[in-house]
Amino acid sequence: EVFVRTGCSHCAAVKEWLPEFMKAYPGLELVYRDIAVDSENAARLSQIVKQHQTMAASVPVFYVVDKLLVGFENRNSTGERLQSLLKHWTHAIPKVEGGKQLPTAFRRSVRPFRLCVADF
Repeated sequence: EVFVRTGCSHCAAVKEWLPEFMKAYPGLELVYRDIAVDSENAARLSQIVKQHQTMAASVPVFYVVDKLLVGFENRNSTGERLQSLLKHWTHAIPKVEGGKQLPTAFRRSVRPFRLCVADF
């Protein structure tokens, strides 16, 4: 889940970047939760933050494999942080000779979970 907020420039940057990042994880479902337009999304984020006994003072907030990742610095640093969380839940993409693309089902094997982003 990715919690975002309408009008947030960092959230807009995440929404622009994440589709490309997610190509490496075709088994994941990407869910955006805008906390400005839906009070249930804001309540869910508050519940998650309270459960993790932390503060999420800015958005976007990534909730991945029961971990919180707050903010978006840039594609490289945030990408590395997300990859670090996901590497324990995925298997490497098999290498193919001749440059042929593998069918999507074989690109990455992922234990079921959802990636959500949220805004404040």
